[in-house]
Amino acid sequence: MTDPVSGSVRIGTYALEVGTFTESYAAFKPDREDQKVKALRDAFAEETDELPRSVAALEELQEDAQAVTAKIERAHELFRAAAEGRLLEADPLVAEVDSLLGLARWLDRDGRFEEELRLLRALHGLLVLARRWLDLIRGLRRGLSAAEEAGDLAAQAWVRHELGSLHLCADDSEAAVEQLGQALRLQQRLGQTTGTCATRHNLDSAQRDLATRAASKPWSRRLLRLAVVAGVLTPLAVAGTTIALAQGDDSPSVTAPTSTNGTDTTIPSTTGTSSTGTSETTDTTTPSTTSTVDATAPIVTLLTPPDGSIIQTPTPEFSGTAGIEAGDTAEVLVEVLDESGRPSTESPLRAPVVDDAWTVKSTVALPDGSSRATASQSDAAGNTGSSTTVTFIVDTAAPELKLTCLDVPDSLDIECTLTSTDAGTASIEPSWIPCGSKDVTLEDSQTVELDPDGTFTLTRPEQSLQEFNVVTSQSDAAGNTASSTAQLFYGCVD
Repeated sequence: MTDPVSGSVRIGTYALEVGTFTESYAAFKPDREDQKVKALRDAFAEETDELPRSVAALEELQEDAQAVTAKIERAHELFRAAAEGRLLEADPLVAEVDSLLGLARWLDRDGRFEEELRLLRALHGLLVLARRWLDLIRGLRRGLSAAEEAGDLAAQAWVRHELGSLHLCADDSEAAVEQLGQALRLQQRLGQTTGTCATRHNLDSAQRDLATRAASKPWSRRLLRLAVVAGVLTPLAVAGTTIALAQGDDSPSVTAPTSTNGTDTTIPSTTGTSSTGTSETTDTTTPSTTSTVDATAPIVTLLTPPDGSIIQTPTPEFSGTAGIEAGDTAEVLVEVLDESGRPSTESPLRAPVVDDAWTVKSTVALPDGSSRATASQSDAAGNTGSSTTVTFIVDTAAPELKLTCLDVPDSLDIECTLTSTDAGTASIEPSWIPCGSKDVTLEDSQTVELDPDGTFTLTRPEQSLQEFNVVTSQSDAAGNTASSTAQLFYGCVD
């Protein structure tokens, strides 16, 4: 891993510092910038998720793991070059970023979530420096879904941190507190140390903004910002954080910590304006008399039954994880709906939280077919967190099999017809009893594809037989098993 390189972009009242391998850090700045705030807000409000035409052709690409790793390394190189001001031509950069975004989209559709998340993390800083807000937000939202699909809690924490930091810079304190709060809880659950300080700092800033707006009238907001600078609000020192400030158009500046004497070396931007060439210790502030607003909902997950699963029991067991922070209720509610949207007769199920886990079993049989379930948990402040909705299918009916077998005239062949209510495959076990014997001879079992006409051919041995038997069985996706038998009898001459 190379030395970490970082760049910063001014958005609203914050300088958002992004790095190659670190979580973003939002440093408070009293002189407000409005243009990029509006662009970032517009990106959050944009709902469409269409793929740009310039990268539509990438949908057909087939990239192996080695090729994807090379593209991820390329994304890191582009970020370092952009942060250090070495990207002088915009058009090639735009085309290459579009190509990498298209690859991330393709990896998501192909279910290669771990590679997608690595690529999105590599692209994150580059998209911030390039002000590609809509692409950045789309990628992060898709990354959150990928992390949830993969069960990667660390990746979920990172995505929520970055989404929360963007909401903070976009003046959406409520959304920032929600996302950053969930990120911090995930980090604490995983015992992480890397990233936690940045998350705590950004969360404190969001809670400060939320409390300030709740305690002030709209017309006095600017005065409160000025009061922060004047020292009316208590400083919250954040030691060791440096932001390289560029004069002029707030082009990305880079901080590369390479010194060994305890100070940071600032590399100036090379975008046509001179840099101050100095480092600045970043302070954040918080009101000394305003209490913290708890707007963070508990984090609750629903892990069993898995999403998209087919289960055999009509009384499934539901389980997952729950929040255990102070104020989180010690009970999880599970809402179960059938495919028509009607709740089950015992919904919601109530599950006690033990440590950070919960389990509850349905006692009323669910109907065969599709059902969906969602778990939720509240806290003392009235916040409610909900899990991702899980859809599953209850299947208690075994396949219906029918087997018939007939001798083929003037041949040792036996032609069989097998029909089933389920597609797929079935196993067959031929056996026979030779004339003059009581022993049953078994052939190795075979697997037959249930073709549309359902026919297959067996060959009986040349010796004289008392009888020839065929037993077939089939199991469906839920584990229900059915069987059918056909028998052929032959006369033996004493």
